[in-house]
Amino acid sequence: MTPAVRRILYALLGLLLLIVLLVGGVVLFLQFPAGQDFVARKAESYLRDKLKTDVRIAKFRTDFKHGISLDGVYIEDQQGDTLLSVGHLGVDLDIWALTKSQINLQSLELNDGRLAISRTEPDSISNYDFIVHAFDTGDTTTVATTPADTTGSGFTYNIGDLRLTNILLTYNDQVDGMNVRTRVGELAVNMDEVDVDGSTYRVDQAALRNTGINIVQTKVPPDTPEDTAALKLEFGLNRALLNNVSLTYKNDPSAQFISTRIGEADVTADNIDLVNSRVALNTLKLRNTSIAYAQNEEVPVEQRVVNPAEAVRDLNASVENATGQEASWVVTLKQSDINGVDVAFDNFNEPRQKTKIRGMDYNHLKFNNLILNTENLRYSADSTTGRITQLAGQEQSGFAITRAAASLHYDDHRIQLNDLDLVTPHSHLKRRIGIGYKDLAGIADDLPNLKLNGDLREARLGFRDVLYITPTLIDTPPFSSGPNQSFLITGLVTGRLGDLRVQNLDFVGFRNTIVRGGGRIQGLPNTDDRLVLDLNLGYVRTTEADMRSLLPAGTLPELAINPNAPMTMSGQVKGRISNLALQNINFQGLTGTRIRTSGRLQGLPNTDRRLYADFNIQEFTSTAADIKGVLPAGTLPAGYSLPPRLSVTGTFRGRPTALVFDTDLRATTTYGNLAAKVNVGEGPAGQEPVRATFSTQALDVGKFMGDPTIGKVTANGTLTGRGGLDPNLLRGTLTANVQQATYNNYTYRGIKANVDIDRNRYVVNASSKDDPNLNLDLLATIDLRNAANPSYTVDRLNLRGANLTALGFYTGGDLRVQGDLTANLSGSDLNSLNGTFGGSRIVIVNNNQPFALDSVSGRIVQRTGRTEVDFASSVADLTLRGNTRLGDIATELQRHIDRYFDLPGVQYRPSNEYRQFNFVANLKQPRLLQQLVPDLKQLTPFKLTGSYDSRAADLRLNTRVGRIVYMGYALDSLKLAVQSDPQKLDYALGLRQISQDTTLRLPNPTLSGSIANNQVGTHLRIAENDSTTMLDLAGALQVINQGAAYAFSFDPKLVLNDQQWSVQPNNRLQYTMNTGAIRAENVRLSQGNQLIELQTLAGADYPLQARLSNLDLNTLAKAGGLQDSLVGGTLNGLAVVRAIGQPRMAFTADATLGSFAYNKSVIGDLRLQATNPSTDRYNVNATLTGGPNNNNVQVTGNYFTSGALDMQANIQRFNLNTAEPFSAGQLQQTSGYLTGQLAIRGTTSAPQIRGTVTTNEAGFTLTQLGAPFTLPNESLVFDERGIKFDDFTILDSLRNEAVVNGYVLTRDYVTDYRFQLRAVTENFIAVQSTQRENPLFWGKLIVDSDTRISGDLNLPRVRTTASVDDGSNLFLAVPNDEADKVSSDGIVEFVDKSAPLDTMLTRQLAIDSARTAAGFDIAATITVTDETPFTIIIDEASGDNLKVRANGTLSTAIDPVGSITLSGRLDVTSGSYHMSLYDLTERDFTIAKGSNIVWSGDPYNAQANVSAIYSVRAAPSELLSGQGLSDETLKSTARNQLPFNVFLNVTGELLKPVISFDIRLPEDSRTELRTQIENRLAQLRQPSQTDALNKQVFSLLVLNRFLADNPFDSSSGSIVADQLRGSASQVLTQQLNNLTGSYLSNLGVELGVNSQADYSSGSEKTRTDLNVAVRRQLFNDRVTVRLGTDVPLAGGNQASNGQQSVSSFAGDVSVEYDVLANGRLRLRAYRNNAYGDIDGQYVRNGASLIFQRDYQNLADLFKGIDKDVKQANKETRKRQKQEDKAAKDSVQTVATDPRRDSSRVAPRRTTTSR
Repeated sequence: MTPAVRRILYALLGLLLLIVLLVGGVVLFLQFPAGQDFVARKAESYLRDKLKTDVRIAKFRTDFKHGISLDGVYIEDQQGDTLLSVGHLGVDLDIWALTKSQINLQSLELNDGRLAISRTEPDSISNYDFIVHAFDTGDTTTVATTPADTTGSGFTYNIGDLRLTNILLTYNDQVDGMNVRTRVGELAVNMDEVDVDGSTYRVDQAALRNTGINIVQTKVPPDTPEDTAALKLEFGLNRALLNNVSLTYKNDPSAQFISTRIGEADVTADNIDLVNSRVALNTLKLRNTSIAYAQNEEVPVEQRVVNPAEAVRDLNASVENATGQEASWVVTLKQSDINGVDVAFDNFNEPRQKTKIRGMDYNHLKFNNLILNTENLRYSADSTTGRITQLAGQEQSGFAITRAAASLHYDDHRIQLNDLDLVTPHSHLKRRIGIGYKDLAGIADDLPNLKLNGDLREARLGFRDVLYITPTLIDTPPFSSGPNQSFLITGLVTGRLGDLRVQNLDFVGFRNTIVRGGGRIQGLPNTDDRLVLDLNLGYVRTTEADMRSLLPAGTLPELAINPNAPMTMSGQVKGRISNLALQNINFQGLTGTRIRTSGRLQGLPNTDRRLYADFNIQEFTSTAADIKGVLPAGTLPAGYSLPPRLSVTGTFRGRPTALVFDTDLRATTTYGNLAAKVNVGEGPAGQEPVRATFSTQALDVGKFMGDPTIGKVTANGTLTGRGGLDPNLLRGTLTANVQQATYNNYTYRGIKANVDIDRNRYVVNASSKDDPNLNLDLLATIDLRNAANPSYTVDRLNLRGANLTALGFYTGGDLRVQGDLTANLSGSDLNSLNGTFGGSRIVIVNNNQPFALDSVSGRIVQRTGRTEVDFASSVADLTLRGNTRLGDIATELQRHIDRYFDLPGVQYRPSNEYRQFNFVANLKQPRLLQQLVPDLKQLTPFKLTGSYDSRAADLRLNTRVGRIVYMGYALDSLKLAVQSDPQKLDYALGLRQISQDTTLRLPNPTLSGSIANNQVGTHLRIAENDSTTMLDLAGALQVINQGAAYAFSFDPKLVLNDQQWSVQPNNRLQYTMNTGAIRAENVRLSQGNQLIELQTLAGADYPLQARLSNLDLNTLAKAGGLQDSLVGGTLNGLAVVRAIGQPRMAFTADATLGSFAYNKSVIGDLRLQATNPSTDRYNVNATLTGGPNNNNVQVTGNYFTSGALDMQANIQRFNLNTAEPFSAGQLQQTSGYLTGQLAIRGTTSAPQIRGTVTTNEAGFTLTQLGAPFTLPNESLVFDERGIKFDDFTILDSLRNEAVVNGYVLTRDYVTDYRFQLRAVTENFIAVQSTQRENPLFWGKLIVDSDTRISGDLNLPRVRTTASVDDGSNLFLAVPNDEADKVSSDGIVEFVDKSAPLDTMLTRQLAIDSARTAAGFDIAATITVTDETPFTIIIDEASGDNLKVRANGTLSTAIDPVGSITLSGRLDVTSGSYHMSLYDLTERDFTIAKGSNIVWSGDPYNAQANVSAIYSVRAAPSELLSGQGLSDETLKSTARNQLPFNVFLNVTGELLKPVISFDIRLPEDSRTELRTQIENRLAQLRQPSQTDALNKQVFSLLVLNRFLADNPFDSSSGSIVADQLRGSASQVLTQQLNNLTGSYLSNLGVELGVNSQADYSSGSEKTRTDLNVAVRRQLFNDRVTVRLGTDVPLAGGNQASNGQQSVSSFAGDVSVEYDVLANGRLRLRAYRNNAYGDIDGQYVRNGASLIFQRDYQNLADLFKGIDKDVKQANKETRKRQKQEDKAAKDSVQTVATDPRRDSSRVAPRRTTTSR
């Protein structure tokens, strides 16, 4: 080798060595940190220069074999923001293996990294584009494309572990609207296999911890083609772990939001083969995880970015493209453990669910604490199987599953749950449930073949769970019964729905339902003829509440039974639904219903004419409550009732809906019995034959109808016809026979009726002839064919007699009617009514007095534009003419008035329709009205006229009534006038006087004014005359807002008692209707120092202040027409009321009534103070002090708005005579006073009073009894039970005691009062009065009694036993309204008897009845002995009286309806009857033994049987003068006086006694003429000889001798005839005086009958003259003028032949002057026509001086007037002046109603004239 070569070689070797050394040095240099740092700096500098941005590499390390490490890498973008930041990157990579196309990555670790990528608009530039541009070479030369060689040139991969910690990735793409922020806490992945070219990725284990991913998408991403390429991915995963991983995704365009946080997740898998659709998971563990998904449901599914269904479709398509077969996924999971998972779903555009009950809202779901443990879960396309070992959780609605376990099998043909055990707080389901089907989607189309199998054991299903799932079912039965319901069910169900078998069914549910039974049902779900039932109902129990909760709303009508009353049923139901057999049906339930029946139903489910029923009702027993409860509301009309119990048996066969049937039913009820047989047969339409028979037995129809006026009915009848039961088609005959029917407590008898029926036209022919109080014939036609215009024709109503009192239609006394009536009317309402009606022979009998109406007629015509009404009778007439229909008159008048004044609910509208009418009503004879209205004492005839014209707005109404006396008020000369025009309506009402007794008198009251512009102007004036005014008040009433409020304003002119009062202008008093609020403005009335002021003050509650100052009550009382002395006092006060009419109303008051006086007695000073310190409390202080009685009573305390009381009453002194003026005269001679202390607690509705009230020598006298009573220091104790009487003693005038013990029990001292009292008296003087004090009974009555009082305030019960003690002497006056011998007040009544009266009306009836106020239950037993006499005054005027001593026991009672009964017998032991014969004589009759008085119920209709004897000695010669005594010896004997007994017999009713006479010869009288005398007396006892007997009695009593038949045989002459005719003359004179006294003041008419013997013809004749005279008193009754004459009636002169001249009428003239005012000395001049027995007719003229003086001896004639007499006369004159003054208070004094017990009088004998 040459040196050169060697040197070249050395040089090359040196160079090579140098290079090696250099490379080695470099490599060696790079092996050291300094070298690697140098490289990092150079790379950093290069990249900074290349990228033109800040690039930092803090540290670079490598071993150039496997490891590469970078620390602190930082790259900024061109905006200075961080683009990339790496804290540490470590890679274990076989670098040299890369040369072998191998990537052997053992591990990769990235810590603290950040990558921020962004793209902005509008240039779509990314923040990393500058890097691409920096390394772009700029060479644009086209390079030929060479196909890549893929035949094995790929890399092989060996990937180990990957670990990333604390990595932050942000991606903000403004162009696509994508914003992603991800922070990875730790990601560790251990790969088993990676083959990129083969798309194989197998992960051994992956773990992700503490990671959060937040994605926000604001724009719709660009469309990307569906990726359905063949799936080549092979993915495997052995285990995945997730800890504290969250994902938040928000997509605004698709309105989707996902928020997921996984606390712990652990998944292990056996195999995941996506290509072959196989996923085999081993375990799944999920803990403490929440998943929330929200969306807008309105966004279409295809527009949603997150679309799982679309992803699944794409996956399936990829699988199918890869395998060429349809994807058939099989997913298995051996075990899952899911716990503590929360899942939420929200359709945020949907509102929150609002349901009656809280439930799951499927638009807003939230599940908490879900637990799901499963085993061997397998899912495939055709089935799902597995076992759920635990399922639990709770939804936000409250739905929860406590635990659940089951073996699940689901496939294409069945769903089965075995070993089911599901537990919730409300349900527990267990055992087996399954269904089978051919196709799940076709179940609805193949329901009959739906297989059912179930085996449940005591399974419980709670409604609350179902309602959680479907809350809308709360209104659907059975869930509407309440969410807390549940039911238990046990049983076995097998078969198809079309052939279902139920075995051992045991159902217990709802509240009270039990079903036990079994059977077979074929044909479901069909309900037509294919449905076959074979059911055995062993035991069924339920309630109405349960059935209602089970059935759909409206299926069961509203019932009124006890909803919880149990009902049980058993029986068998067999057959097709169209032919069902019901066997042994046994129903029992409610409160008392039992049904036993068997039968058959054919035609179901149709309910039309094909329905047929055949039932044998063996028993149907029920109660009213049960039947009424099950009937639909409204079935039983309002007010109707059913019998408390009823029982029905019978049969029913037929088609009920077609109304073709045959039934035979019998009903037995507590209201009576009813039987009916009804047969409706087949036939052509409208020709169905009908035959029915019915009968009732004591059937209480009134109880059925709820009408107490209707009673029991016993009747029978038949109905035959054709047309079925349709009244529009029925033609036939109804025959009814009413044996008995009770109405108004009267039982009608024997009423028969035949009704011809012809298609809604009924001809009624009825009669009543067997009833004693109703006699009529009726023929009437009712035509209802035209419902719009029915007609009613009464062809004949022959009412021969009806006793309306006995029939119960009238209670004011006796009222009977008769008449013949006809009518022909048509119309359906008042506007269409037309026709005529009339009556004749009408007679009304009231209290035995007939009143003939003669005839009544009426006519009604209503046509378009024409209305006529005519009514005529003898009592009243009415005529109406116009064009307004009757039904529109009231409405038209309301509208007319509304044009002036707003009426609520009425609105005036101008109309072009012309309406007018006029009428005249004339009351001609008010007597009938007075008789029928007891309180109407007087009404004068009057006429009422009126007219109306809508065009002229003219309404007129006028009437004048002379006098009205009603309920004690007398209205004189009433005038009423109403007139209107288009602008106003004027009215005026005036009277001459309004009065009541002497307490009220209003002279000339007038009320007038005008109504216009929604105001009523009014002017009230009461004045004696123009110069004396009691009251003058004017003002205007205004309506506001159509009646919402009313306001009144006072006119400036106000006069009270001739005193002008000042009225403040602009005053107003307003009342609001709906709130009751009162507002006052400037209401101030004053006169002198008197003031009345009302003013609403400022404030939210509108406080109303009332101020009264020095108000004189006497002035106000007199202005109101009260008597001057009735009331007095001075009133001062101030009151303020807030929030009137509102619940918070409050007031304060301070009022004083000084020197209060009532009825002439000063009571004292009254004061009331009330303050309102708080809104709920009032302080009250009320006092009564002063007065002549020195009263001192104070009530103080608190009243709370809640009604509570806390008050005290301090009665220091309350004198009893303070109460005397308020007793209406029933108390007198009061003395003493009361003291006490009372505490009042509780409430106003139930106060609690505690304390004691003590009497201090209190005394009083009851005016009616007259006996004084004393209460010496007795105490009334008020305790918790009520008012206690503890030996409460009442003393009579002799200090005898009446002791009361017990309680008046009460809980509220308002309405609740119950009595528990006993009162005992001994020798107690109960009555000690005079006749002046009590004209009904007086004298002395001493009683021993024992009385017990119980009951309550509504019905006190009094039971007493009493006996009359020795020392009693009681006088009883028989009330009598007949005129006595000195009476001249009354009315002559003439009765028209031209109308023939039926016998029913001619009967004289007893019209008295005993009745008192209702509401007492009193029973008393009274013992009377003959030690105590009592006197009955028969006739006070004549002095007739009955004085007896008797023994007996009387029982009296007052029942709760007010009827008084008295029963018992008094046997008279001794006594006398004192008779006075019109001042002729007085005789005392001795009461015979055996006489008695018997009461049998009516206390005023006692039956007397009293015989009184008067002994007289008289010669029987005159008695026997006509008997033909020929023997002179006997004639001589007849002149000897013999003892005779004159018997006065009192029989009949005690208050209307029948008095008869008899004459008897004593048995011990010895005479030869006994036979003749007895025969003659026997003749006189004959009924035809009553007058002759009375003559003999009259003669014996007056003359002590008999009266001879021949007047020549006795010197007594014709005295008997004179007396008898004289008695008649007194009756005539009395009655005529009654007439003149009533209608001709101070004018008297006298009638007298004078009978005289006339012998002028030679023989005796009786001359009878009627004396007629007219008398008038003048000059204060000091002068009396009398004119009269004698009119011959019978006797022998020409007068009897009617030839007397008229000029002789004034033949008798007399003038009499009272010289002395007392009438003791009178001067009389006269001229009289007279007749003498000897002289005949002659004239007497003369004068006389008459001196009248009562004297006992001659000295009395000349004795001066006694001082006592003078004083009595003085007091009489004084009293007369007072009475005259009182009389000035009223034109006519109206008598008060007599006491009820004094009104039981005999009827007035009436003079009748034909």
